[in-house]
Amino acid sequence: MTKLTLIGKSEDGSVEVYRLGDNIYRVGRGWVPDINGIPMGMRWECSVEHWKKFKRLLTWIKEVENE
Repeated sequence: MTKLTLIGKSEDGSVEVYRLGDNIYRVGRGWVPDINGIPMGMRWECSVEHWKKFKRLLTWIKEVENE
């Protein structure tokens, strides 16, 4: 299974942004994992390639340190 990695959060922490494979997803704070540990209600945002190109425009998302 592909690793779910937290890559960003909104300033107030109400939105989290994750990378899963070659895609970027967002989900609200307090999410509940499904049987595979993936957040239920996760919304697809874009590809990783698109994210890298346009992330600078999303000033409300702050990058987090990857473990």
